Amino acid sequence: MTGIYKKDLIQIRMLWPILLSVSVIVCAALFYADAPIGLISYFPIFLAFQATSTIFADKASGWTRMSVTFPFTRPQLIRSKYFLTLALGTTGFIIGLAMYWIYTLLNGNVQGNTAETFQVNFCIACLILFSSTAIVIPLSYAMKKNQEFIVVIASLLPSVLVLYYWSTTMVTNTISVDQSMSYVEVNMNTPLLSAFAAGSFILFLASMIIMPLVLSRQDLR
Repeated sequence: MTGIYKKDLIQIRMLWPILLSVSVIVCAALFYADAPIGLISYFPIFLAFQATSTIFADKASGWTRMSVTFPFTRPQLIRSKYFLTLALGTTGFIIGLAMYWIYTLLNGNVQGNTAETFQVNFCIACLILFSSTAIVIPLSYAMKKNQEFIVVIASLLPSVLVLYYWSTTMVTNTISVDQSMSYVEVNMNTPLLSAFAAGSFILFLASMIIMPLVLSRQDLR
């Protein structure tokens, strides 16, 4: 099984100029907007989707069908994509956290970045990463080649809808200190967002356990 992970990592490494360029642009935009906290959610999602992209490459090259001749089972092959996604997502979180720490070290504390904003970005990363992976991996195997765009949109749509619903539950209160001064307090409803993130992780585990067994009975093209 080590060879599978090595093959996938080599495929991802071959795209390093594109991955680096995209990351530099995103980092520059977040730094310019003084919102480096967004790196904590960006890098896990970005790297996790590089893991799932190897499925498209395998199918396009015919490697998926050829893999039945190798000394591992099809469920093991499919499940390896879940583990790779989890590993790269964790790596992305570490990178995002390190980049955020470096930015704050060089520029001081960023206004508005609190423990709550950190929790919100972490939960958003978990929600999108786990829910999308739980959907995109089985769909990538089940759908035909050249349908990558449909697969990605379908995998992201549930998390987008959940985030939209969560945003509608936030409450904004204007608190007056005196007649000349007031401030706005936003209730981010982090318990609900945390519950959605936990639910997406459960969905990820269920998909990782069940879907490789289901997909192994199909003719994956």
